[in-house]
This record gives sequence, structure tokens and C-alpha cells, in this order.
Amino acid sequence: MISSSAKTELFNMYLSFISNVKTQKKTIKLDNKNDIFIHLLKFSKNTFSKLLLESSLYLNQDIVNELLQKKYIQIASYEGLGKYAITLKGISYVLSENENISYEQQFLTYLSKLDVEYAIIDSTVFSWKEKLASITLLLMFCTSETSAIRLNNSINIENLENIFDQILNILKKYGFVDKKVKIKSIARGESRASAIMSRLYHLPRKTNQYYISTVSESGYYFNIEKESILDDNKLNFLLKRIFASFKHDIDYARFNEELLNISQRYYPRFIDRRVNPNVLIKTNNIFTNFFSFNIYKRKR
Repeated sequence: MISSSAKTELFNMYLSFISNVKTQKKTIKLDNKNDIFIHLLKFSKNTFSKLLLESSLYLNQDIVNELLQKKYIQIASYEGLGKYAITLKGISYVLSENENISYEQQFLTYLSKLDVEYAIIDSTVFSWKEKLASITLLLMFCTSETSAIRLNNSINIENLENIFDQILNILKKYGFVDKKVKIKSIARGESRASAIMSRLYHLPRKTNQYYISTVSESGYYFNIEKESILDDNKLNFLLKRIFASFKHDIDYARFNEELLNISQRYYPRFIDRRVNPNVLIKTNNIFTNFFSFNIYKRKR
């Protein structure tokens, strides 16, 4: 146990830290206070240290030793300014004493959240960028390492950006993504295409690990082809994940036609890759079959 004055100061440090966390990452709501530990995993070490420093407070020296001994606080500066920051152990103590969340409950909640965060399969709905990138890779027949799109040259980058713009407009037109979304330019000189493709962090788990990115060559593809034979089931699985629900007011035949038109115009323009003609024909047939028949099986 600690003194009431130490307990009060520690709670104030906790509130200061939580306020800074919410300011740094506005998407964190913390309706459930016990979620704080899993949210902290999303910060880099430098950002986390910065948050602790910015939430540090001056403390009465009468309680400093008491809190340091319990390892509920840490020194926030080597400059002798007398400022201290809360530790994770201190946060856990506050949750137990002030929020009535037992240590066991904190631990079990953390493990449960980790199981979700690192699950083998992520069943959540695709983001608009994941939809855009996935449908593009399939339409460009990127179904193996040899047919991957590599963004290590200006020709492929320009082609992919043009395709992204056109497919995004079609997805907006048919209501598959919000009309307000747009592909933003990157100030530091990174191409728009690379900015999207290099940040699809959750796509491997959402696609049963079929999505592959090769960092050394900036190459991207779905691993759904083996020995020049396209796996029908894997392609259909991906289409079902991208188009997770049926929309009653869509002309799917027309939608498919517009997508395939882009496919035929652009797939030959990429360099440094080989597309198997048999895979090309089979992919087109599966797309047409999916939007003519299989999509209607997804009615709710």
C-alpha cells in the first residue's frame, strides 16, 4: 500500500498520461479503461517515451521515494528538474485501486486482446485501400512471384497510379467505397502507389496469407498460382473477401465489364514480369462467373 497523498499524485499522473495518449492517437477512445495496455502496443518506443515525458509531473519529494521504491514512477529527466513519469506498473496499480479492475482481470483482458491482434486469420472487413489494392492485383493477374507488380521503376509506378485512380472511381460509382475517400499525395516524395502498397499491414491475415510483398524488389502479388495453374478456390475466396456482402441496387454485369476493360488495357503495360496466358483466361472467366452467379449467393 502507499499513502493517500502518493495515491492521489499517481492518479493525476495517470490522467495526464491518458490525456496525452488520446491526443496523440485520436482513434483511441478508451471507453473500456482496461484496453490501455493493448493500445500502447501500437506506439513505437520513441513515441511511447515521448508520451511518458510529456505527461510527467513535478512531485513533492515526500512521496517520490515511496513511489520509486514501488516502481510506480520513473525519473523523467537526467537534468535534475524533479519531474517524474508513471510506469506501466503504476498504470496497473491505478486501474486496480482507482478503477476497481483487478490485476488478474487486467492480465486476462490483455491476453484476450493479443489473441485478436495476432490471430492467424483476420475476418474484419477490408478497408477501402485493401479493396482497391486487392482488386487491382487480381485484375492485373498478379497471381505468382513471376507475375508480381514491382514498383522499382517509374513505368510500373505510373501505370499502377493510373489504374488506382480508375478503379477507385468505379468502386465509388457502385458504392463499394465511400465517395469521400481519395488517394493522397505524399509530401516526402514517395509515390502514391508505393504509399498504398507498402502499408497493407493487415492484408496477409485477411487473405489467409495469400497476399505477398517482397520488400527487396517492392513486388506485390497474391500467391494463388502453382506451377502455372491458377487455384480457382483461392481466387473465389479472395473475391468473396473483397465483396463481402451483396448489394441489391448494383448491375454486377456492368460492374464486371468496367473492371475487365481496365484489366485488358493495362495489364500488358507493366514491365519486368510474365503473365501466363492460361491464368489470364481463367481469371477473366472466374471474375465473370462470380459477378454473374456467385455474388447472388451472398444475399442476406
